[in-house]
Amino acid sequence: MLPRKTSNHIKRTDDLRNTMTIHLEEVTKDCEQAMEIFWTDFQQVLNTYLAYTQEFHDEYLDLKRRDEEDTKLIQVHYFEVARNTEVIAELRYQLTAVREEKDFTVSQLEKFKRKLQQRYDHSKAALVMGAKEDKDRIRRLVVGSSNAIRKLQNVVKKGNILLQLVEICGKLETEREKVIPFNNEPTKKWSDIEDTNDDFKNRRTG
Repeated sequence: MLPRKTSNHIKRTDDLRNTMTIHLEEVTKDCEQAMEIFWTDFQQVLNTYLAYTQEFHDEYLDLKRRDEEDTKLIQVHYFEVARNTEVIAELRYQLTAVREEKDFTVSQLEKFKRKLQQRYDHSKAALVMGAKEDKDRIRRLVVGSSNAIRKLQNVVKKGNILLQLVEICGKLETEREKVIPFNNEPTKKWSDIEDTNDDFKNRRTG
């Protein structure tokens, strides 16, 4: 048999162990209850947090979706801008070519206009000079025609006088003059014939 002290010690040890076990079980039970309460509270807080943050989460998802859509739209716009930039560059090149061609055409037209203006001025000057010369010719023709008319009138007048003289001379011829129409007397001047005609007229009127 064990000694009494040892037996008491073992007994006290067993009692202490049992007491500690009971106490440990009570503590464990309290801890489990506390953990259960804490877990319940944590679940409630977590549910509350999730419920509170669900709206932000949905908003975040919506913003993320919009951001993805905007990113795709930006890419589309970027490609569109790049394409439009190429088109603008091509149009600028064409515009430069058209502008150069237009400037060249305008320059040629201006040269042609200057040549036409020079020809017009030259033709106008020639026409003015020709009109002046024609006017002078017409004036000289008018003066010459007036002089010619006067001279022709004098010739007609003298012709009429000659006809009258021939008629008078035919009436005044003698038989001898009819037989011998020509004589050896020198030809009389026209002034002598006019004087004879005037004498004859005076005789008739006298």
